[in-house]
Amino acid sequence: MRAIIDDIWLIVTIVIIISGLITNSFLLVVLGVIIPTSIVSAKWWAKISLNGIIISQTLSKQKLFEGENTTLFLNVQNAKWLPVPWLELKKQIPRDLQVNGPFLFNSSTNMNQLLLNASLRKDSQITWEIEIFCNRRGIYRIGKSVIKSGDFFGLYENEENGSEQFIDLVVYPRIYEFEELSLESVKPFGELRGKEVIFQDTSQLIGIRDYQLGDPMKHIDWKASARSMKLQSRLFAPSGSYALVIALDISTFAQSWKGSDPVLVERAVSVAASIAKWGEERGYDLGLISNDYYARGRPIRVGVGRHPERLSKILDALAAVNAFTGSNLADELNSVLTGGLPMGTTVVVIAALMPENLADSLFKLVNDRHQVYVLKTSSNKWSGDLGSIPVIDISRSFNSETAEKDSAKAL
Repeated sequence: MRAIIDDIWLIVTIVIIISGLITNSFLLVVLGVIIPTSIVSAKWWAKISLNGIIISQTLSKQKLFEGENTTLFLNVQNAKWLPVPWLELKKQIPRDLQVNGPFLFNSSTNMNQLLLNASLRKDSQITWEIEIFCNRRGIYRIGKSVIKSGDFFGLYENEENGSEQFIDLVVYPRIYEFEELSLESVKPFGELRGKEVIFQDTSQLIGIRDYQLGDPMKHIDWKASARSMKLQSRLFAPSGSYALVIALDISTFAQSWKGSDPVLVERAVSVAASIAKWGEERGYDLGLISNDYYARGRPIRVGVGRHPERLSKILDALAAVNAFTGSNLADELNSVLTGGLPMGTTVVVIAALMPENLADSLFKLVNDRHQVYVLKTSSNKWSGDLGSIPVIDISRSFNSETAEKDSAKAL
């Protein structure tokens, strides 16, 4: 289309110049010269219009909880000596994020498209402050903008991607108070073991001793064994820390091909986050196991520990839950049993279903002297019998008002 317009202007210019020469009209000849000069200038201006345009973006809060707001600061700088007569900026914002600004829904990308316009003098800049309402858990990528500019007359345009870096906005799940879940905030899981059972803290090596039957193979010091010509085991300092592992089962239907119930998934994730926060406040060594997978196929799992950032890591992992069941929770628990858990670990299982293989894995945990508690998130009746393993039905804690909110978030 632009080529056709250029051809038309060329023809018009030739006609005007010839007419001016035939009629000896100086004005027509000058006009015939001005038109192509203007066109060439407009093309050149459009070509360089986006040179020196530098875009940067930051968030006032990059990690926050459901229901909180953050502000996107979008800065556009014109670092060249020529002005930018007009600039159009388009930015894709994930649909689940509500934006306070002019936007259109892009059905092809299933995202909201933010639309911004400005003009910039030479060596000037402009900053937009865009409020974002985060009403749904998840990890959202805010990517590059698409910018467009051109000449003063709007005859020619130039378009390219912006120079800003990607930003990942992490929205943590809702945190419930234990009273809302009908759990006692002081001793929700009864008398927990942990400090009563002494186990070894593998981060504190205090010496070497002769190997004893039952020592884990991973504790054998092979260099010391080679020097003494007999097996030597590392000796670690005793630890009396509480260990709390949250086992999250995101399966909501017995048949995986049915997909998942978004309300039950969000409920389970929020309950897991609530327990993690409760445990962190009371000094537990925290861990997370799930049968969900990250986008790149890696299982969602956080090893047991009490690092200052442990809660943040668990919340990051829970924000990434996408209800993609890569395996069953029984297999994940069995793999952890193979690798070993701190002695006397309390395992809190959050599940909507209780298949036989999961029940068997829980019995194995009990036989290995771990404490197991099950939080039932659905009102469906379970056919399996867990015997002496405590089952707390928290589905009753979610009244109709809460269920309506959960349903709205899941849509």
